[in-house]
Amino acid sequence: MEIGVIPDYLPKKDGVVRIEHLTGEWIIEEVAANRIQVQYRVHALPGGNIPEWLANSATVDTPYETLQNLKEYINTL
Repeated sequence: MEIGVIPDYLPKKDGVVRIEHLTGEWIIEEVAANRIQVQYRVHALPGGNIPEWLANSATVDTPYETLQNLKEYINTL
């Protein structure tokens, strides 16, 4: 599944730096019975004065946190 940004989805706000460009993908594959492999790749170009390397380093925890939140949500159903 490919991911990206939607430019101008929300109005611009003073003091808030936006990610101006982001491309990425989730690849989820079954590798054995009851086992999956998840790959998350993303590249972001922040706006403002945030260095690209810093913005991209923030993506390290995103896949784990997203899957944890999904697990918690499913357990509430």
